[in-house]
Amino acid sequence: MNDTVKFIVEKLNKEPFRKNLNFISFDNLQGVNLLQLLNDIFGEIDPKQKCDIRDEGPDQTAIRMFNLLKVLKYKPSDENVPQFRQGLVTGDKVVVHPIMKWCLERLQELKKRAYLARFLVKLEVPPEFLSDPMVLELNQQYESLIGQFIETHKNYDNLTSSQHTTADLKHEIEQMEDEKEQILKRLDRVKNRVSGVNNSSSMLELSHSYRLEVEREEKINQQKAELKSDINQLDLKIDRLEKALKEQQASYHDLNAETIVQKMEEENRVNAYFVNEKFPKEIEAYRKKLKDCEEIGSKPALTQAEINDIRKKIDNVNREVAQLIEKRDKNRDLSDEKLIMFRQQAIIISRKKEQMAENLKDLRLEQTNLEKQLKEKRKNMGEDGEMIKPEDFKRFVIKLRSKGNNYKSKRQEIAELQAEFVTLKRTEEIIRKKFDSVKDHLVIRINFFYTKIFFP
Repeated sequence: MNDTVKFIVEKLNKEPFRKNLNFISFDNLQGVNLLQLLNDIFGEIDPKQKCDIRDEGPDQTAIRMFNLLKVLKYKPSDENVPQFRQGLVTGDKVVVHPIMKWCLERLQELKKRAYLARFLVKLEVPPEFLSDPMVLELNQQYESLIGQFIETHKNYDNLTSSQHTTADLKHEIEQMEDEKEQILKRLDRVKNRVSGVNNSSSMLELSHSYRLEVEREEKINQQKAELKSDINQLDLKIDRLEKALKEQQASYHDLNAETIVQKMEEENRVNAYFVNEKFPKEIEAYRKKLKDCEEIGSKPALTQAEINDIRKKIDNVNREVAQLIEKRDKNRDLSDEKLIMFRQQAIIISRKKEQMAENLKDLRLEQTNLEKQLKEKRKNMGEDGEMIKPEDFKRFVIKLRSKGNNYKSKRQEIAELQAEFVTLKRTEEIIRKKFDSVKDHLVIRINFFYTKIFFP
């Protein structure tokens, strides 16, 4: 506890509180003064909480603090909720000090949570008002605006939490500019080298058209692979549907009209029991409970003495009932004992029936929940909403591996062909240069022999 008080005093003496407290003065705070200090911390978390608690009633202060703690998702260490509420209303140190420590430990996080709660805590509209089209449309717009706020705030968090600063961005821009200059210089050197080659423009056009055709071929191969995968998925879906059809046909093979009618009658009897016996009893019990609650709520709060008197009356009535049961047991005859035995058996059977009906109800609810989960998982597994079986998945993995190996081999062949193309192109350039030099030498020799023969 001393560590807690020391931590709270250190935090409250710093920004933004600056309370100038010491260990003794803080430990002497209690009641309204301690609650005012707690409210100052709440006011730093949420500016709407800033106020003087002496200007409002204790009930208003308690409700406001409870609502804020609920928004901030504070969980008291003591599981005794009534004692916690009473301690917060009276300003008990045992309750208030842990709240102060919890808030001061995560002040920035709670500020953000309180800010978001102002926009994300939805206003509960009663269902009877949603029947109005205008109210329904406004509620839908309100929910869509909440969704837009969530997305905008996520983007804001991503931008503010990014590690890139302006200096880093400038450095990256400079690096990109340097790379751009290097690429332009390299491009100029390539252009100068190509300009000396004969038919350079036609060769550039051919290389450009070749590159376009290669890209087009890659796109066509990709589309072809996608179509093949779609065809395989459709084949797998057809196989699954055929298996399911065969299973359904096998399950209904032994059924006839009589068994179907028997099942329907049994289901109708169960539903009739729910409608005629179980549900009316439950509705009546809820109505009685609601009536009792309304009567209790309309009456003023009972004191402890009145509660003790009521408990004494209940004990007296229970004793009288026990005495009447004893008298009845002494005065009954053998025929009454047989009737009692039958009544007890009937009560046991009715209770078992109610228990079985309750179990059936729970099982039906569980079945509907599992069906919903299954549909969601199927939607997440694929667009067609079908779940891949283990055997189909194994076959798919085998096909995928074979296609991957085939893709790697094709890529290797393309790389080899490109390397061979480069070497052949270079060889062609060398041969052309040699051919031109030989041609020039041959022309010189012919001219020499021509002048020698005709002009001796």
